Amino acid sequence: MKKTLTSALVVVLVLSLCAGCGNSGGNDEPFDALSEVKTNSDVMANDDMTGGGDTGPSFGGASGWPASDLPPGLPIYPDGEVSRVDNDAMGVFVVIDGTSPQSFSMYKTSMENEGWRFLVENSAKKDRYIVALSIISNTSIGILAKESDTEASEPILVPTDWPADIPVYPDGNDPKVELMDTGSIFIKIANTSVASLGKYADTLTAEGWKTSLRADDDKKMIFDKIDEKMSLAIDVDDKGTTVSMTFRQL
Repeated sequence: MKKTLTSALVVVLVLSLCAGCGNSGGNDEPFDALSEVKTNSDVMANDDMTGGGDTGPSFGGASGWPASDLPPGLPIYPDGEVSRVDNDAMGVFVVIDGTSPQSFSMYKTSMENEGWRFLVENSAKKDRYIVALSIISNTSIGILAKESDTEASEPILVPTDWPADIPVYPDGNDPKVELMDTGSIFIKIANTSVASLGKYADTLTAEGWKTSLRADDDKKMIFDKIDEKMSLAIDVDDKGTTVSMTFRQL
């Protein structure tokens, strides 16, 4: 039962990753304590005084924040109350109720101030950790955190004509973006690896793309967003160091 509920929550998180921050019908007063934001390291350092990982509000922080389950250096969410914590193979998934889109936006700013880099919308990296945020409703948000196998690599220098509908590739250099006569967009990235492509495939899945084809050696993949009528085909050369992607509207 727990795994079923967890999977449902993760689906909600993935589908909400690119959702806009609509107006809240609740309190419009801003949270004015970002300069005093505390991180998990601060909370865990005070566990002897607080009696464990769960803590009450601090500077307006979320009640029940599970500091010991989340990456070090991740700021405490500014308000609301933790209503659910699931810790399984997919990572740690936290649901916070009683918040607002305004607090969500402020939290992203506080993450950036702590050194988290948002490489795709609402998804950030720092050291060996990845954190994905989502708005579930006007009063509830989700936080999915997991530890990756390697430290976050530097992203490629993104061309100005990179398609806005697909995530930025995690590494490599000298990306070429070309608009074809057919209307498709062709992208070529050098000095990457099959391992990086595998991670990119995981990012696409987290962003709501469905796998139509994926070769056993990860050298050929096709992803689709049927509802949004988009397709992305990916190939790797024989050396496994150059990736070619074709993005098209269906």
